[in-house]
Amino acid sequence: MKKIYFLFLLLFALAGNLSAQSYRNEWIDYSKTYYKFSLGPFGYDAVGWPVSNGVVRISQATLTASGLGNVPAEQFQLWKDGKEQPIYTSKPTGILSPGDYIEFWGEIANGKPDKELYPDSTYQMDDTWNLQTDTASYFLTSNNSANNKRLVQSINDVNGATIQADNFYVYSCPALQVLFKPGHRCV
Repeated sequence: MKKIYFLFLLLFALAGNLSAQSYRNEWIDYSKTYYKFSLGPFGYDAVGWPVSNGVVRISQATLTASGLGNVPAEQFQLWKDGKEQPIYTSKPTGILSPGDYIEFWGEIANGKPDKELYPDSTYQMDDTWNLQTDTASYFLTSNNSANNKRLVQSINDVNGATIQADNFYVYSCPALQVLFKPGHRCV
């Protein structure tokens, strides 16, 4: 009987040191409705590798068809991988009218969430590519209680620039340059 009490006391003492892993959904506000959509590759390059990023446009007609036609532009909020993404709205405030849109810089899934799959995160050679898919999930919602991230249109005036223009520019991927032939781009 003493062994059972001792075992129970030992398990109870060890239970205080236990902790659970994160489910990576701490960013979700359960009082809001999230509209999920997926982005895959933005085409393929000459080598056959997927193009990993590009500008994505969501039209007012698509928003209306999804039930978001009456949401003011300033209330839209976009999430990916638990982080809010900045968006550009063609109209800064008010209800979007036909011809208006939301734009953002979209990226396919990367390997950053895969780090947790390795016993030692340094075993992951590169976090550019996801181990399972190249399709990323984005979540669009409306949030009227906070300042949502926005991309702001600005003028690029180079008339007063004092920096000399470069005659040429060469970029190479040092880690991968052996794999590419001239004319192929680094991803």
